[in-house]
Amino acid sequence: MRRPAAGAVAKNAGRIGVLRSFGAMFYDALLLFSVWYVVTALAVWMRGGQSIAAGDPKLTVVLIACTYLYFAGQWTRGGQTLGMKTWRIRLTMQGGTRPPGWFAASARFVVAVCSLLTLGFGYLWALWDTEGLTLPDRLSGTRRRLADDRP
Repeated sequence: MRRPAAGAVAKNAGRIGVLRSFGAMFYDALLLFSVWYVVTALAVWMRGGQSIAAGDPKLTVVLIACTYLYFAGQWTRGGQTLGMKTWRIRLTMQGGTRPPGWFAASARFVVAVCSLLTLGFGYLWALWDTEGLTLPDRLSGTRRRLADDRP
Protein backbone atom coordinates (compact mmCIF):
# COMPACT_ATOMS: atom_id res chain seq x y z
CA MET A 1 0.00 0.00 0.00
CA ARG A 2 1.35 3.41 -0.99
CA ARG A 3 1.61 6.11 1.62
CA PRO A 4 0.80 9.72 0.70
CA ALA A 5 3.68 12.15 0.55
CA ALA A 6 4.38 14.10 3.75
CA GLY A 7 3.39 17.37 2.05
CA ALA A 8 0.01 15.95 1.02
CA VAL A 9 -0.68 14.79 4.57
CA ALA A 10 0.20 18.21 6.01
CA LYS A 11 -1.86 19.98 3.34
CA ASN A 12 -5.00 17.91 4.13
CA ALA A 13 -4.54 17.83 7.92
CA GLY A 14 -7.53 19.27 9.68
CA ARG A 15 -9.68 19.48 6.53
CA ILE A 16 -13.36 18.88 6.97
CA GLY A 17 -14.87 16.57 4.36
CA VAL A 18 -18.14 17.29 2.58
CA LEU A 19 -19.82 14.21 4.09
CA ARG A 20 -18.85 15.27 7.61
CA SER A 21 -20.23 18.76 6.91
CA PHE A 22 -23.52 17.40 5.57
CA GLY A 23 -23.76 15.05 8.56
CA ALA A 24 -23.47 17.98 10.96
CA MET A 25 -26.00 19.96 8.88
CA PHE A 26 -28.47 17.06 8.98
CA TYR A 27 -28.11 16.77 12.77
CA ASP A 28 -28.55 20.53 13.20
CA ALA A 29 -31.61 20.44 10.91
CA LEU A 30 -33.25 17.85 13.17
CA LEU A 31 -32.58 20.00 16.22
CA LEU A 32 -33.75 23.13 14.43
CA PHE A 33 -37.02 21.49 13.39
CA SER A 34 -37.60 20.74 17.08
CA VAL A 35 -37.03 24.40 17.94
CA TRP A 36 -39.43 25.46 15.17
CA TYR A 37 -42.04 23.01 16.49
CA VAL A 38 -41.84 24.45 20.02
CA VAL A 39 -41.94 28.05 18.76
CA THR A 40 -44.93 27.31 16.52
CA ALA A 41 -46.72 25.51 19.37
CA LEU A 42 -46.14 28.57 21.59
CA ALA A 43 -47.49 30.86 18.86
CA VAL A 44 -50.63 28.73 18.54
CA TRP A 45 -51.02 28.68 22.33
CA MET A 46 -50.66 32.49 22.45
CA ARG A 47 -53.50 32.73 19.90
CA GLY A 48 -55.77 30.71 22.16
CA GLY A 49 -55.42 27.53 20.12
CA GLN A 50 -56.35 29.17 16.82
CA SER A 51 -54.44 27.79 13.86
CA ILE A 52 -51.92 29.92 12.04
CA ALA A 53 -52.14 30.23 8.27
CA ALA A 54 -49.28 28.76 6.26
CA GLY A 55 -46.77 31.45 5.35
CA ASP A 56 -47.91 33.81 8.12
CA PRO A 57 -45.39 36.69 7.89
CA LYS A 58 -45.07 37.19 11.66
CA LEU A 59 -44.38 33.52 12.35
CA THR A 60 -41.97 33.36 9.39
CA VAL A 61 -39.93 36.26 10.79
CA VAL A 62 -39.88 34.65 14.24
CA LEU A 63 -38.72 31.31 12.80
CA ILE A 64 -35.98 32.99 10.76
CA ALA A 65 -34.86 34.90 13.87
CA CYS A 66 -34.79 31.64 15.87
CA THR A 67 -32.73 29.98 13.14
CA TYR A 68 -30.27 32.88 13.08
CA LEU A 69 -29.93 32.88 16.87
CA TYR A 70 -29.50 29.09 16.95
CA PHE A 71 -26.54 29.21 14.57
CA ALA A 72 -24.94 32.60 15.17
CA GLY A 73 -25.34 32.35 18.94
CA GLN A 74 -23.57 29.01 19.13
CA TRP A 75 -20.90 29.97 16.61
CA THR A 76 -19.96 33.08 18.59
CA ARG A 77 -20.00 31.37 22.00
CA GLY A 78 -17.82 28.37 21.31
CA GLY A 79 -17.56 27.91 17.57
CA GLN A 80 -19.79 24.83 17.54
CA THR A 81 -23.46 24.01 17.14
CA LEU A 82 -24.71 20.74 18.65
CA GLY A 83 -24.41 19.06 15.25
CA MET A 84 -20.86 20.35 14.86
CA LYS A 85 -19.95 19.00 18.32
CA THR A 86 -21.25 15.57 17.37
CA TRP A 87 -19.22 15.55 14.16
CA ARG A 88 -16.16 17.17 15.86
CA ILE A 89 -16.17 20.34 13.79
CA ARG A 90 -15.14 23.71 15.23
CA LEU A 91 -15.64 27.08 13.55
CA THR A 92 -12.85 29.63 13.99
CA MET A 93 -11.71 32.81 12.34
CA GLN A 94 -9.25 32.11 9.53
CA GLY A 95 -5.70 31.97 10.79
CA GLY A 96 -6.73 31.77 14.43
CA THR A 97 -8.35 29.69 17.12
CA ARG A 98 -10.99 32.08 18.42
CA PRO A 99 -14.65 31.70 17.48
CA PRO A 100 -16.11 34.21 15.04
CA GLY A 101 -17.68 37.44 16.23
CA TRP A 102 -21.25 38.48 15.48
CA PHE A 103 -20.36 40.18 12.19
CA ALA A 104 -18.55 37.11 10.80
CA ALA A 105 -21.26 34.77 12.14
CA SER A 106 -23.96 36.91 10.52
CA ALA A 107 -22.13 36.98 7.20
CA ARG A 108 -21.65 33.22 7.40
CA PHE A 109 -25.36 32.70 8.14
CA VAL A 110 -26.47 34.75 5.11
CA VAL A 111 -24.01 33.03 2.76
CA ALA A 112 -24.91 29.61 4.21
CA VAL A 113 -28.62 30.18 3.55
CA CYS A 114 -27.84 31.24 -0.02
CA SER A 115 -25.59 28.18 -0.40
CA LEU A 116 -28.37 25.86 0.69
CA LEU A 117 -30.91 27.58 -1.55
CA THR A 118 -28.65 26.76 -4.52
CA LEU A 119 -28.92 23.05 -3.66
CA GLY A 120 -25.74 23.03 -1.60
CA PHE A 121 -23.48 24.55 -4.25
CA GLY A 122 -21.72 26.74 -1.68
CA TYR A 123 -20.80 23.66 0.33
CA LEU A 124 -19.83 21.55 -2.68
CA TRP A 125 -17.45 24.41 -3.52
CA ALA A 126 -15.07 22.82 -0.98
CA LEU A 127 -14.44 19.98 -3.44
CA TRP A 128 -12.75 22.40 -5.87
CA ASP A 129 -11.30 24.93 -3.44
CA THR A 130 -7.53 24.62 -3.06
CA GLU A 131 -7.82 24.98 0.74
CA GLY A 132 -11.01 22.92 1.03
CA LEU A 133 -13.05 25.94 2.14
CA THR A 134 -16.76 26.33 1.47
CA LEU A 135 -18.24 29.59 0.19
CA PRO A 136 -19.55 30.45 3.68
CA ASP A 137 -15.98 29.94 4.96
CA ARG A 138 -14.42 32.03 2.21
CA LEU A 139 -16.85 34.95 2.28
CA SER A 140 -17.17 35.24 6.07
CA GLY A 141 -13.49 34.85 6.93
CA THR A 142 -14.11 31.70 8.97
CA ARG A 143 -12.70 28.20 8.80
CA ARG A 144 -14.06 24.81 9.85
CA ARG A 145 -11.49 22.67 11.68
CA LEU A 146 -11.49 19.31 13.37
CA ALA A 147 -12.37 20.07 16.96
CA ASP A 148 -9.49 18.05 18.34
CA ASP A 149 -6.74 19.46 16.10
CA ARG A 150 -4.39 22.01 17.59
CA PRO A 151 -3.31 24.88 15.31
